[in-house]
Amino acid sequence: MASKENNETVIERFSLSELLVSNTPKTLEIKSLEYIELEYCEYLGAIEYSIAQHYYENDRKIEDKDITLALKNIMLNYELDIYFFNRDIEIQIINYLIGALSEKPISNHEFRLVISYVGLAI
Repeated sequence: MASKENNETVIERFSLSELLVSNTPKTLEIKSLEYIELEYCEYLGAIEYSIAQHYYENDRKIEDKDITLALKNIMLNYELDIYFFNRDIEIQIINYLIGALSEKPISNHEFRLVISYVGLAI
C-alpha cells in the first residue's frame, strides 16, 4: 500500500493480519476447506495463480518443497510486517493475497485454513 506525502510515494508498513477480520464461533467451526472450496476460491485462486505466474515468469526450477516452505513461512508470520518476507515467491503470493483480502476479508482462522489447504495440495 502506498500514499503520497510531499510528492513522494511512501510505502505504508502493515501486516496481512490487518486485512483479516476477527474469528467468530461459526468460522472456528470450520475444520477443513474440503467440500467448501468454492466459498474460498478467490483466496485459493490468488495463491495458486501467484505460484503459477512465479514459475512461468521467474523460476522454472522452483520445487514443491520451496513453495511449501514459503506457504508455511507466510502462515507462521502473517502477523509480522510484510517487509519481513524477502523471498520472491513469498512476496508474489502476498501481493495477490492482499488484493483478495482487501476486497473480501476473511478471519484469521479461515486464512490459516486457506494456506494449509494449498500447502497440502502441493
